[in-house]
Amino acid sequence: MDPIQIHPAAITAVFLRVTAWAFTVLGLLWIFFDDQMRPAVDLVFGPVTDVPGGLLAVWPLFAWAAAFAVFAIVVAARVEYAPPPPPGMMFGRGMWLSLNAGLFEELLFRCIFFISMVPILSALNWITLGLIRWLYETLLIPLANFATLGLLEDHLTGASSWLLAAALLTVNGRFRNGHSYLGWLGTVNSWFVGMAMFYLTFGHGLIAAMVAHALYDAILMLGGTITSWLRWNDLTSPYVRY
Repeated sequence: MDPIQIHPAAITAVFLRVTAWAFTVLGLLWIFFDDQMRPAVDLVFGPVTDVPGGLLAVWPLFAWAAAFAVFAIVVAARVEYAPPPPPGMMFGRGMWLSLNAGLFEELLFRCIFFISMVPILSALNWITLGLIRWLYETLLIPLANFATLGLLEDHLTGASSWLLAAALLTVNGRFRNGHSYLGWLGTVNSWFVGMAMFYLTFGHGLIAAMVAHALYDAILMLGGTITSWLRWNDLTSPYVRY
């Protein structure tokens, strides 16, 4: 379901519930595997927070969002499709969703899930007699490094532990799958956005990633609002342009 169709309070309630559950799991894992998890914690909380520098570092991401928004607006002016949400609803819920996604998704995926995944993958690797490590080191990590043009090379092929790189890719895969409602193109795009958010977290701090994520989504939602306005203007106009 399109998140815009969900009531804003319900969106926040879901995020709070998932975050509380994730923190509980993280706490239980920390009791037994704190030594294993500390390198991941250092990656997330080690960088000095630099929001302006982080936003500047990923400016192409915002340019991409703006270009996509403009494309959607142009298409909306020329192609007839089902009525969208009213513009006011689109803007209000879109901005609220952007803030929630920036805060909670970054806290969950770039922090809690990433740290928690380290001991989980270690256990799975032991159960599979090293198959998990072989799969990541031989195929998934080099492929991801190639796809991101070396942007995260220090944290993928140059990681101090294969577990850190594997945790990053596993969590980002879950982030990608969580956006499957956007279709195949949106799913692929979400994977690259997620990798950019990891780059921001490790280089400029978790807060920088939260702000960037919220801003990226807000640009898209603003484009959706203009698109919605154009379609509603057509539907209420006494003239037909088609």
